[in-house]
Amino acid sequence: MKKLLVSAMLAAPSMLAMAQPAQAAITFYTDRTAFEAALGGVVIEDFADNILVPNLAFTTTAGAVSGGGLFTDIALPGTTSTTFNFGTSVFGFGGNFDLPLSVAGTGLKFTIVPGGSLATELANTYSGGFFGFISDAAFNSVLVEGGTQAGLLPFESYTLDNLTFDAPAPPPPPAVPEPATWLMLIAGFAMAGWSLRNSNASVRVRFN
Repeated sequence: MKKLLVSAMLAAPSMLAMAQPAQAAITFYTDRTAFEAALGGVVIEDFADNILVPNLAFTTTAGAVSGGGLFTDIALPGTTSTTFNFGTSVFGFGGNFDLPLSVAGTGLKFTIVPGGSLATELANTYSGGFFGFISDAAFNSVLVEGGTQAGLLPFESYTLDNLTFDAPAPPPPPAVPEPATWLMLIAGFAMAGWSLRNSNASVRVRFN
């Protein structure tokens, strides 16, 4: 009995590991054309006004839409942040990022939900251009906050423009009946017509 209990205890950790979901595979892009081609249809928010494109909302503790972009000051992780939320799950997120500080800060860290923190951060020396990623598993939100890089400043500041994510998939086309189904339908109509024709008895009227 003791041997059975020990065996069960030893097997439990491996069973728990098997039950945990696999980590999502993330592909990073610095080329917008390649990013959009990999996603297919995309939606772009240019922050030209205060009305966001459908399926997108964001909350920020230290930022605002200004001058055709989103400007935000990001402190160390866990203090101030910006979260982008999607009404319908997406697989890709990206945009034109600029870290305009004249001295190095902490860079930017990205966390997707569900999914967790991404291994790659945006470098604290990034001076404009596209940065994005695509996950093989859908996610509902992206948290952007100060990274973990060593810099002269303990925070990061950035601007984001032309935020890009994948467009919702179009609805599937209506199902087309298979040939066998068409034959059954035609046969059914034929039988119904035959039955109606033979059920119409002629009526004769006789006058005396």
